[in-house]
Order: sequence, then C-alpha cells, then structure tokens
Amino acid sequence: MEGQTGYFRRNHFTPVPEVDSLAELNELVDQWVLRDGRRRIGSRPRTIDECFETERPLLMPLPEESFETGRLFTPRVDRYSQIAVRTNRYSVPAG
Repeated sequence: MEGQTGYFRRNHFTPVPEVDSLAELNELVDQWVLRDGRRRIGSRPRTIDECFETERPLLMPLPEESFETGRLFTPRVDRYSQIAVRTNRYSVPAG
C-alpha cells in the first residue's frame, strides 16, 4: 500500500496542482482514483480494481458511531519553508 501511495503522490501531486478550493481538489482526486483503478501494477494480471474486489468481502465494516478522522490546523510557513504541527516540522512547497 505504501508504495502505491507514493506512486499516487508522485504522479498526481507533483507538481502541486493549482486549484481554487478543496472541493475542486477533491473532484480531481476522485477522477485520478477512478483512472488508477483501471491500472495494472507491473506485470500483475489483474487491475487495482479487480484486486480490490477480491479483498472487499474480507474488510471489516465501518464503525456505527462516527469519529474524528482529522484536525484542522492553520500553521504559518516560516522562512525555511516549513510549518510546525504540534511537535513536528514539515517542509512545504516554497513560493
């Protein structure tokens, strides 16, 4: 999975897409996911979507009660093109 996350980032987020809103970015990501589902990894005989359909019955159901999946932060970019989130520092695109 981690390798495919890197593939997705390199192929769809490099360079960083220019969008006017988070909704527009989410629409792009949905399109990319649908297109990537038809892709084969290396010389594997089945597509990503076909492999997922094999795994789907093995997945556990989502919890009935909702839970927070993320937090919203509004960090400032410092002169080194980094942001601080809690105790971690992350590089961000310069410019």
